[in-house]
Amino acid sequence: MQSMNSGNHWLYSWIDEFEANTPEAARRALSSSSAINRLEDLARLGAQMTFEDVPYTGTVVAGPGLEITSPATCSAFECRRLGLDNELGSVLHYFDQVVMQGPQASAYLMLVEQLRSSSHSHLLTSDVVQDVASLNYIRDSGMGNHIIFTDKPCYCENHLWELAQNIGLGEIATPDAISSAAQQLVRRDAVRIEELEPGVWWGSAKSPTFNNTVGRPFHQKRKPSRRHVAELVIRNSLAAMIIDAGAAKALDLPLSSVAHPALFEQKVADEVTVDDVALRMKIPVLSGLSTAQLIKLRLNAPDDFIVFQQALTMAISATLANDQTSNPAAVGEKAWQEILKPALADLERKLTADRWALGVGGFATVSVGFAAAAISLIANLPLAAALLGSAVSATIPLNQFSEYIKDRKQARSSPYYFLWRARKVQTHA
Repeated sequence: MQSMNSGNHWLYSWIDEFEANTPEAARRALSSSSAINRLEDLARLGAQMTFEDVPYTGTVVAGPGLEITSPATCSAFECRRLGLDNELGSVLHYFDQVVMQGPQASAYLMLVEQLRSSSHSHLLTSDVVQDVASLNYIRDSGMGNHIIFTDKPCYCENHLWELAQNIGLGEIATPDAISSAAQQLVRRDAVRIEELEPGVWWGSAKSPTFNNTVGRPFHQKRKPSRRHVAELVIRNSLAAMIIDAGAAKALDLPLSSVAHPALFEQKVADEVTVDDVALRMKIPVLSGLSTAQLIKLRLNAPDDFIVFQQALTMAISATLANDQTSNPAAVGEKAWQEILKPALADLERKLTADRWALGVGGFATVSVGFAAAAISLIANLPLAAALLGSAVSATIPLNQFSEYIKDRKQARSSPYYFLWRARKVQTHA
């Protein structure tokens, strides 16, 4: 199901109005005061927008690793693109929509003021360019059809940490826990600081705790300490995780844990749901596809995907009913190994056997493409024989044509036919 708000983001109006379809075009636009004024106007309108058309089924909230503007992940377009290409697709194996904030309207109101007054406005321009490039990529790739953009709630610092307690992240959000984690990063030599220009420093942290390098700018004359950088990076990453979890709680939707740092993982609930398993389940046949390939396959075979979704739900439910573990990833792996994988193998064996029986799997006189086209397009078998000619009909008897067509129809109705099609995309990529 596609929401009415899918792919709608307030910044697209500015992109289209100033034809900011490339980074260079966006930079040129930002050199104009009228374009900056318009950016402010649209941000004010965006800050007033509310989205109530969020489906309660088939929808998740993007967390760090999937949320493109999260301070817990790299803000460069190339890094965001890698996350979208490699991670968004895994969510779309089962779910239909992802709630994502994207560039925040309220943050842009502050950014506009800085663009007008800051001596480092060129650095802020670069931030806008990264956002524009990310949104252009989402729209051009078709990913926007599966993304609902909406601002996530904002909290003052006190309420933010109160929320952390309410959603079970209080233990890792205390000052002592943050200080201890920062000390670990410093001891591991995982903190880097570089001077971008006089008065501007870039501090970042990289650790096994994080899935990538997380950083932020520091506007100050003196070089910040590594401990200070580590604490702020951890605090910002925690804040992002808490806000994302708070949004999921407010919408009563699951939170995507794609690429979450282990430090910020929520405690597993006592009762594991189908959605919990689907979020963490890895289906190798689909994981081998890029997000763009998966979206295209879903678009070309929507009915096949719906049937597969239903079959996946039943497979997970059956596994949960017979599994006492509280580990969603383990349940998902068991569902794949014991139900989906064998069913896909049976379907593949059946179709392969039919192709060989028909004589199109080996040294047949009829080319695979010609025979497949004939079978697909001609339902009247006597007519098919007449059109294909006596040599072909002698090589491939009519009863085998009939059996092949019947088996293909049965395969087409299989709940795992979508997986079979996905495997074909992989092998022909």
